[in-house]
This record gives sequence, C-alpha cells and structure tokens, in this order.
Amino acid sequence: MASAASLTPKPHYLSTRANWEAGANIHGASVRDASAAALSQYLGSTYEVTVEPRDLRQLWLEDDYASHPERYVKPETPSEGDIWFEPSRNLFVQKRAKSIVVAQLGCQPDLKITNLATGKLYYVECKAQGDAGNAHERCAKYASPSVLEAIKRRHGITYHPMGYLFSGELVTKQKYILELEATYRFAPGHLLLWKPDRSIEAITSWFDATIRHLLE
Repeated sequence: MASAASLTPKPHYLSTRANWEAGANIHGASVRDASAAALSQYLGSTYEVTVEPRDLRQLWLEDDYASHPERYVKPETPSEGDIWFEPSRNLFVQKRAKSIVVAQLGCQPDLKITNLATGKLYYVECKAQGDAGNAHERCAKYASPSVLEAIKRRHGITYHPMGYLFSGELVTKQKYILELEATYRFAPGHLLLWKPDRSIEAITSWFDATIRHLLE
C-alpha cells in the first residue's frame, strides 16, 4: 500500500508564490531581470533564458552583406574604421588603431529564450520607465518589418521572432497604452503590458499562449 506521503500531491508552483517571487526578485529587479528570472524558473531545464544575447551583434552588417557583398572585401591596406568579412571566421571585423577587432554593428535584445530540444529561439525586449523618456520608442525598431525579416533570415525561421514586454508607467497611463497598442497591433499577441504588480501568472500565461508553440 502506498504511504500517505506518496499520495499527497505536490503543490503547484504558483501555490508557493512567496518563495517564487523571492527567488525571482520580481519586485526589486529591473523589468529585464525580473522577466528573465520568472521565465527561467517557470521553464526549467527544457529551455535556456539568456540575458543580453550577443548573436545579433552584427545583424546590420549581415543584412547589408546579403545585398552588397562587394562592400565587405578586405582592403589591401586596411585603414582605421574599415570593416570587412572574414570567411574563415564567418564574421565581420574592423580595423581599430593597431588591432583588428570584431565589428559591432547590430542590436542586442534584452532576452533570448531557446528551446534546447528543438533549437528554436525567440527574443524579448523589455522596457519600463516613469512618466518621461523614450524607452518605448527605442523598442519600436524591433517592430520594423525589415529588422524582423533580418532576424528570421539569420536564424532560418518563419515565425515572428520577437516579444515586446513593457512595465512601469508605460502600462498604467493611457497615453502610453494607446501608443503601444497602436505600434504593436500588427502582432498583438507578442505584446505584454506587465502591470506594476508583476504577476507571475501574467508572464507565464503570455509565454504559454504566444511563444511556446512557436518553439516546439
């Protein structure tokens, strides 16, 4: 006969909310770090959540190279600032002073979520601010059709690769809410207005409804 202990169901992860929020540092962290911690704890070992991924750091160069490879032939005598493509390293490099460095002309979203079983990935840009600033406007580059297509092309994917997560007064004041909803109406499911209480259920439900099926 099974013991009483073995018949006792394990508590659902949300039933230990105090421990969950303490571990994720939900209220004290930046919206980026709180998002990363919440998603990491929720997704477990099947997924990897990377903060400030670097794989798009040459995206503008890669995008231009696809149309104009002649612009990236190594000069016979490189000068300061020259950029060229090195096939042996499969990256772009730049002449700086007396050294050759990896060129940095691209973007760096806040988070990358990778399904380790399928290799599929999804980026999330996280922004929060008070009643001033342009953080939400800086995020809008990731709503550009050409940028989204460049990301898809780089990774060989066809699905929408980017989520837009906002918090702070951006999600409590109507002037910002209306602007955000108008900007991301082309992909409404990928927009999350994470209210100031930073509900765990809100961000995990968003992942399950919008992101999970893309990465499977």
